[in-house]
Amino acid sequence: AADPILPMRLFANPIFNYANAISFIIAISVFGGIVLMPVEIQLVSGISPGGTGLMMIPLMSGTVTGSFIAGRIMRRTGRYKAIPPVGVGISTVAFVALATLTPDTPPILVLIYLGVLSRAEALAEEARRRAAAANHVYSRANINNVFARLRIAQRRPAEAQLLLRERSEERRVG
Repeated sequence: AADPILPMRLFANPIFNYANAISFIIAISVFGGIVLMPVEIQLVSGISPGGTGLMMIPLMSGTVTGSFIAGRIMRRTGRYKAIPPVGVGISTVAFVALATLTPDTPPILVLIYLGVLSRAEALAEEARRRAAAANHVYSRANINNVFARLRIAQRRPAEAQLLLRERSEERRVG
């Protein structure tokens, strides 16, 4: 195309490609967390569906604070290459912590683990945004738009699945 959504020269930047690969891996893991964590919290901890929804707030809102923190770090240091591996490492630690959930685990710990997981995802996302060429403001806006739409497309099926599961449980009870 004469004017593609993303300029192809961005894909010549190895940092951009690396950050996108890391972002993809973390997005898949967070998507798994969005789908499976409510079920895990309900079955293991015995918390009601409404309470489980409230416990998912750190997972959904942690991206904002994580992006802010990553932006501040990158502005202070001027470096962004090391941020995606740090995000992957932190998310790995968060998933290992989530794997240790038992019925006796305090709900506050679950909230902390979910918050750490979402902030780790934000580190890779912010680094991917910075990997776009600084003088391509239009390109950065398009990149953010494209990847925001991809994240929405990933989360919508999870929301639909949860809604269908709730409806089927209501029908069985009623």
